[in-house]
Amino acid sequence: MALSPDAVHAYLAQDLKAYWREHYQAYIEQRDPAPSHSFLNQRQSLADMMTEAHALPQSVCDAYRYYAEHVMDQDWGSVAIATLRIQNDWVYVVHVDTDGDDGWLEVFDEQGHSLGTGRTYLELIAWGDTATLREQVNTGEFPPELDQSQTLWGKPLPPKGES
Repeated sequence: MALSPDAVHAYLAQDLKAYWREHYQAYIEQRDPAPSHSFLNQRQSLADMMTEAHALPQSVCDAYRYYAEHVMDQDWGSVAIATLRIQNDWVYVVHVDTDGDDGWLEVFDEQGHSLGTGRTYLELIAWGDTATLREQVNTGEFPPELDQSQTLWGKPLPPKGES
């Protein structure tokens, strides 16, 4: 059975939430964050990925190059690729960080089929249409469903295990 986009979206949402929760907790406690296995810590450049034994799907390369041209080359963020194993399937995550707290994710299966595009703000993700979300690179807008006030940053942390 093929990996569903919903399963990938849920995995990445949980991963981002855990990563940013730990970073916020460390910030509050004035310490370094604990190491994690988040995809955010496993990012590589396209050049590094192309030196591996397997070739990347064209769609992954195209997404990387889009953000490299519109974000990284404009000197207001970075782009990288992570490979993840989710439910026994490999996926590629093209992840964009800006010099602020926002970014983008594009996720692909091993064959390069899209599993979703997301707009991020710290631990929050809004999934949507790739063309629409890519256009926000130029406008700086956020999807209406990405309510930045819902981030955990600046709020008391709930006990672990609660959202």
